[in-house]
Amino acid sequence: MKYFLLAACASTLATGAGATTTLFDLGVAHDNLGFSHTYTVGGLSLVATGYDNLGNKTALYGKHSGGNEVGLGLVNDPTGDFEIAYNHGFVQLDVSQLVGKVDLHKFKFATNSTTNGEEWGVYASNTAGSYSGGALITGVTQSTQVLTDLVGHRYYDFVEINHTAHQGDNFLLTSFSVTAVPEPSAWAMMLTGMFGIGAVARMRSLSRVARVVARRTSSSIG
Repeated sequence: MKYFLLAACASTLATGAGATTTLFDLGVAHDNLGFSHTYTVGGLSLVATGYDNLGNKTALYGKHSGGNEVGLGLVNDPTGDFEIAYNHGFVQLDVSQLVGKVDLHKFKFATNSTTNGEEWGVYASNTAGSYSGGALITGVTQSTQVLTDLVGHRYYDFVEINHTAHQGDNFLLTSFSVTAVPEPSAWAMMLTGMFGIGAVARMRSLSRVARVVARRTSSSIG
């Protein structure tokens, strides 16, 4: 019975600790999306807005051409690829609607269409339409990346920061994912599980002590 109780408590703790990851597929909406577009998944919302390099709003473009040509770009791409092009703008994600609902210490994102060595950068700010300072992270790959220690910023800006010899350099922002903060009921389950495990451990310890005392008492009587 005690082993069953221990297993049940451990299961409760593991279930409570499990957190849900929400993936925003930024290539799911196609064509010209206007200046801003809201992505909603599982009750969580993320707002994307397009800006040119002067900080003026410019139209977003949801590209869905297959392969690595899927994601969010800008209509003003001079190459006609509808991607985020060097010195022509950036995509800004507003995460304010996620506050209190997700773990703001870590986000994940993925890029696409970087086959010519395009270098992208991600910046943080609290001002719509602008970014400054050093990039939180830079890269030239089209894979999932992790952003950490992000508390205190409302906006995250995705920019092409380096122009190579190839004049068609541009990239797409493919996805953005967050991990939900456990609900109060989940925390309660976790605490209950921890208490239960502790209680079982104490019961086992007391049981061992009782057996030792019983043996010693029996030996002294004999």
